[in-house]
Amino acid sequence: MTRTQTHHPLTNALVAKLRDPARPVALNDLTAVHQGAAPGKAVYPFVVYNIAVGAYDYLFGNDTTLIAMVDVSVFSRSSVQAEDLDAAIAGWLSDQSLTVDGQTTLLCRRVASIPAAPDFDDEGTKGFQ
Repeated sequence: MTRTQTHHPLTNALVAKLRDPARPVALNDLTAVHQGAAPGKAVYPFVVYNIAVGAYDYLFGNDTTLIAMVDVSVFSRSSVQAEDLDAAIAGWLSDQSLTVDGQTTLLCRRVASIPAAPDFDDEGTKGFQ
């Protein structure tokens, strides 16, 4: 019987890496890491992540590989800070081996950048992604 993993240990590893005390000083400004969406009164700057794709690759025997793509976005009141934090996160996660419970090593690589236009919150204040 094939033991199929879920994406949950992957997101746990990602969040643990983003919160790692050994992270670059540039990431110390981040206030929080949120899954899916941040609450309405979230303090900037923060990170939001979502599983975009979680495809399974079935191998011979009982092995399964979960290939996941995760959207990681930084939100800030400053476009410069958002870009700086995005670059710091990309540098911190790029080619890192993450510890994933119940799975073999996960290697992170950035596969795309998708710029977004500024947006306004309920109070009319501009935010940048």
